[in-house]
Amino acid sequence: MGARVAHVVEQVATEAMALGARSVVCYATEPAGGLRLVAATGLAPQVQADWRHVPAALATTAALAVRRGAAGWYEPPLPGR
Repeated sequence: MGARVAHVVEQVATEAMALGARSVVCYATEPAGGLRLVAATGLAPQVQADWRHVPAALATTAALAVRRGAAGWYEPPLPGR
């Protein structure tokens, strides 16, 4: 990852965590439409390893955000819902 990308990811993570985010991930698109994990904070190393590649067909929050061209936010369901 280039120094400029690393700086942007660090700034986004800092701002998001200040707003209450517990984790932040940054993906890059791959030519076939999948996603490649570029950086993450607040996630266990095994979770990062498990999600280092997201296939194009998998409808994740990150994949939907890329398709929409807007940031994606995941909020876990509340207990009992």
